[in-house]
Amino acid sequence: LQPPSRAGAASGDNGGAGAGGAGAGGRGVWLGNHLAFRSSAEAHWCVEAELTHSKSVGVVRSVPLDLPLVPAQCSVWWEVPNELAAALREVAATADSQEAEEGPPPVVWVKFVVKLSRATPWAKAGHCVAEHQFTMSDFVPQPMPTWRRGSSLLAAASASMRGPAFAAAEVPGHVTVREDGVFSVSFSTETGCMSSFRLADGTELLSSQLLPCFWRAPTDNDHGGADMIFKWMSKVPFAGAAMSYRAQWEKCGLGPSMALPVATPASGGGVRVLQVADDAFCVVTSCSVAARHSASPLFRVVSVYCVKRGGAVAVECRVTPLGAARGVRGSLPRIGMSVELPATFSRARWLGRGPGECYPDRCASSWPGLYECDVDAMYVPYIYPSENGGRAHVLQCAVQDATRGVQLEVAALPSSGRLLDELAVGALLREQGDLQAVGRACDTVLASGLLSAAPPLPDGAAASAAGGGFQLALSRFSLAELTKARHPTDLPDGATRQLPVHLHFDARHMGLGGDIGWGPSVHPPWLVAPAE
Repeated sequence: LQPPSRAGAASGDNGGAGAGGAGAGGRGVWLGNHLAFRSSAEAHWCVEAELTHSKSVGVVRSVPLDLPLVPAQCSVWWEVPNELAAALREVAATADSQEAEEGPPPVVWVKFVVKLSRATPWAKAGHCVAEHQFTMSDFVPQPMPTWRRGSSLLAAASASMRGPAFAAAEVPGHVTVREDGVFSVSFSTETGCMSSFRLADGTELLSSQLLPCFWRAPTDNDHGGADMIFKWMSKVPFAGAAMSYRAQWEKCGLGPSMALPVATPASGGGVRVLQVADDAFCVVTSCSVAARHSASPLFRVVSVYCVKRGGAVAVECRVTPLGAARGVRGSLPRIGMSVELPATFSRARWLGRGPGECYPDRCASSWPGLYECDVDAMYVPYIYPSENGGRAHVLQCAVQDATRGVQLEVAALPSSGRLLDELAVGALLREQGDLQAVGRACDTVLASGLLSAAPPLPDGAAASAAGGGFQLALSRFSLAELTKARHPTDLPDGATRQLPVHLHFDARHMGLGGDIGWGPSVHPPWLVAPAE
């Protein structure tokens, strides 16, 4: 299956498919038949177009189409039928009418599903033979999207809900930004991390601090290496390239139970707060993360939190590996953040790849869309407990607590270090700098919209560079529990819905690999280099 930009080249291929403007002067799809002897008719193929959009879960409309004859080992150009173009426009209009005044315009996807029109000796009628997804713009010309100011995900409260007082206060151990009658968010001066997010009625959304996270429960492939057979290899200085990923991580001090971050001194403290506009405070934190029982830091994390009226918080972090972490050969497991949520946060909805588990180097069969499921359903019970249940290229995620009628929302912003750079962190820590420029930077970041109106989510390693969202994981089990367990029965027993929910969102997450199982095998594009 070829991307739209390569559709013109498909005419010379014996196989492959793609969307584009080539062939017969219209918009359509290249259909490739890789069978050696049978045509599409002899193979009993039929095709259906499934239409979805970013404002609704599931297929909103299915359009049966007449599949043209595709001879064996040949490709043909198939122009988009008029009925499909009309259906796409209707779905786009319906999705746009559902959008509020704030937020990005919806994205419409079309997925072509080739099925068996009748039963065969090897499969039943309706069996999916092949499928591929495109965006509406690949087939129907669309005007440039008009961005609406703000974002529905980041607008936690309407103007009528805004309280009369919006202020920050420093007390021993914490810095708190509060809007009376709406919310309060606190940061620990000991760790430099967000420690509380509380609604006006006293509902606490967090069960732990929002911590930097660099570890994942090792997969079978992460265990593969010379040290898996010869334990003494992990102590040989020159054996780094042959060591398993897990051995490399543990050798530098990484693990499931890192020491709590320590706020690093910077002009009297590691947490500073300044009001940069009538409706915005900036909280700048600096902390170091070390291995447990070690005084040598492995990472330095500088974060800028922009807290706005209504409860929206934009955060940008700059992570710098130090010491042994900088010397890791191969890859870091992940660079992200994690937090525990109360057990009642049991439902998840996300805009990204799905519906099943997918990772940066394993997402070709996961299509972009809006998905929803129980948190418990995201767990994958591998025989050897490990990293599981991730969702790649996520742009928005909402974790819902149906019992209390609240939800915590996380969204990817088109970050380019704008807050970190324009805030001039060093100057801000010294209480200097242009505060009006800081306020403008906050407004720019929060008003720039989410990525859901961007082009279709990119594949593989290009996702991060192109703004492909974050890696999401939700689990009832902690990293320590998954890492320690050798069998599923080693995990906490009982009613899983009584266990807290562990939320992870990563800016970078290492691929899974799998070319071989006895040595490090993740391809270079999906490694996480130990760099800033």
